[in-house]
Amino acid sequence: MQGLIYVLRSATQDDHPFIYGAWIKGTWEAPPNRWCPWQLFKVGYAERIGQRLQDKCLVLCHPDDPDALMGFVCYRKSNEALIVHWLYVIGMFRRQGLAKQVLTELGGSPVLTENSVHLTWARKKGCLYDPFA
Repeated sequence: MQGLIYVLRSATQDDHPFIYGAWIKGTWEAPPNRWCPWQLFKVGYAERIGQRLQDKCLVLCHPDDPDALMGFVCYRKSNEALIVHWLYVIGMFRRQGLAKQVLTELGGSPVLTENSVHLTWARKKGCLYDPFA
């Protein structure tokens, strides 16, 4: 089965509202983050995302329209490991193998740092969860 067709391109400043919004909301939905007041969490976590964006951040977009976003991945490589800070796919594109395609394309042995929301998926795919990477 062939997956969705997409293009990976470097994230731009114009993509940042999409990245911040999805990342903050997705992270806040997981306990214990949910126990933190929303305004406090949003401000504090935005700073952390800003630090992570200094690593490599790519957006997944439609091949004919670079502004038609399908998701994003923020990561860095360390030796043979692919350190994935966050991998996000828009709901309508999920469960079609897109995240797996992206991880395969990036290469390396995936280590998830903040995608703790999706640990069950990560374990099935053979990813290591390391919040300290």
